[in-house]
Amino acid sequence: MKKLNISLFVIFFTIIFLLVFFIFSLFDFDDKKENVVVSDQISNQKNNSTIDIDSNFSYPKLSSVGGNYLSEIKDLHDSLKMENSNNELVSADEFHFLEPDTNINLKKIDDTPKLVIIIDDVSFKYQVRQIHKLNLPITMSFFPPDKRHPNTAKFAKKEKMYMVHFPLEAINFHHEEIDTLHVGDSFQKIKKRVDFILEQFPNLKFTNNHTGSKFTSNYRSMKNLITILQSKGVLFVDSVTTAKTVVPILAKELNFVYLRRDIFIDNELKVNKILKQLKKAIKLAKKRGYAIVIGHPHKATLKALSQIKPYLTGIKLVYINELYDSLK
Repeated sequence: MKKLNISLFVIFFTIIFLLVFFIFSLFDFDDKKENVVVSDQISNQKNNSTIDIDSNFSYPKLSSVGGNYLSEIKDLHDSLKMENSNNELVSADEFHFLEPDTNINLKKIDDTPKLVIIIDDVSFKYQVRQIHKLNLPITMSFFPPDKRHPNTAKFAKKEKMYMVHFPLEAINFHHEEIDTLHVGDSFQKIKKRVDFILEQFPNLKFTNNHTGSKFTSNYRSMKNLITILQSKGVLFVDSVTTAKTVVPILAKELNFVYLRRDIFIDNELKVNKILKQLKKAIKLAKKRGYAIVIGHPHKATLKALSQIKPYLTGIKLVYINELYDSLK
């Protein structure tokens, strides 16, 4: 009888264990618990900054975990502040027209204006799920995998089109990604980094810079990087975090299509402000034939994007490769 009780006890706890295991298997734990709150944590903090940069430009207080959020926008602001000798900062609308010719090496595109929406800083499964819920052709730009976000390549493999968000040195940014490339890095070091990324993302065709105001303004460093990327069949998309970017110069010299960010949409984390930026991009696309915008996986950004469809009349929302195919 005692043996029977022990057997029943073992069977009972085995069943309980299997039930618990089954329930846990229904959840996705690719996201580390400490990182799941990053987007909402940053989104819920007050941000008074706007892309029309002035002396009151400010940012949410960045934690060590969430320090990369708004990074390109901060990098742009810092680079503009340093580059203007009279310390008078330039608005984003003016900055757009300060850029070199954006139509170099472009063939005439078809008559339907195109809009590309890139979401940078994609790191975790919950962010991918939220973007999928939009049911829009959004181009996700994933960080290279590291100990803080180890599964980015795994997520990217399931996407129809994706980019890699390549960490490059900023003029002034204190929350660098692991293995960020720096000005002065050797050709071999840059190649080693590109090779690692391509091992993780073997189907990669497009990459854009994460921060990078210092690196993208350095001719030698960018020429080394783009030469290596070209040899691997990867196109660099300029996030434009500095007015001194040398990428358009290299596009002429190395004969590749220059694609660049036109507008940051979530410099201010309010749905109405993000929609306003998207409307600017749509207006630009109708005037020029296309526009490329960059946002981030914030709650407000995704909510604004969920409301964009009524504004897309006469506009085709496309992945980055579809725009590239129409321009090359």
